[in-house]
Amino acid sequence: MRAIARDAGVDPSLPRHYFPSKSALFVEALGPIDQIERNLSRVLVTPPDKLGETMLTLILDVWDSPELGARLRILVQNAASTPEIAAIARSILFDRLLLPIATSIGAKDAHARAAATLSQLLGLIVARYILQVEPLVSSSREDLIGRFAPAVQRLLTGAP
Repeated sequence: MRAIARDAGVDPSLPRHYFPSKSALFVEALGPIDQIERNLSRVLVTPPDKLGETMLTLILDVWDSPELGARLRILVQNAASTPEIAAIARSILFDRLLLPIATSIGAKDAHARAAATLSQLLGLIVARYILQVEPLVSSSREDLIGRFAPAVQRLLTGAP
C-alpha cells in the first residue's frame, strides 16, 4: 500500500482511507464490478419469465469481453485462494447482483434462490473460462443460453 501511495505521489495513509485492505484495493483495481452493476438494471426490468435467458446473456457478454473477462478470471482465481477476496466477490455477486434480482421478483425464498443461481452460474464460469472444459469452450452463445437458461430460470423463479 505504501508503494502504491509513493508511485501515485500521495500520502501513505490515503490508500488506507479508501481501501481497508490490500485485497479490497486489488478487487477495485480490477474494475469490472461497476460495469457489471450497470448491466444489472437490464436484468431488473426483464419480465420474470425471461430472467434465465437475460442472466445468461449478461454473463456471457461480460465474460466474453476481452477487457472484463480477463479481469474477472483474475478475481475468481484469487477468490479461490484468498478468503478476503472470496468475501468481497461473494458480496458483489450474491449481495449486490443476484439477491436483488431474486428479491425483485418477490421470491419468498430469495436467499436460497439467489444462492442456487450463483452456484449454477459459477459452475458454468469455472468450467468454460477457468478450466476450459470442452465442449463448453467451443459452444456457441446460443447453445449455452439454450442449455443453461432453463436451469437458471427454474432456480430463480421456480418456473420452467
